[in-house]
Amino acid sequence: MHLGRKKIINAVSQTDLEQAPFIFENGYYIAQEDVFLKGFYVNKGFKIKLEEISPELLNETKAYLKKHVRKPYQFVYYHLDRQFTNRFKPEDL
Repeated sequence: MHLGRKKIINAVSQTDLEQAPFIFENGYYIAQEDVFLKGFYVNKGFKIKLEEISPELLNETKAYLKKHVRKPYQFVYYHLDRQFTNRFKPEDL
């Protein structure tokens, strides 16, 4: 959170935060110094909550939908960049 507001920084991974000056505390990564992260200036004390989908969760979601949705449907991915596509095989999507 920054100045009491929430912001989204796309394409941040756990690896990015572990290599930068952040500590993990109470479910958040907290900046220990002023730093740039994915082109965003992050002040000391800035809190980041990392949200990622694992291949297992993606497969679990697909199985749930297949079981419970009886009509034809399609998936639409709104944030589909190289970082996302590198983590999943096309058949997993």
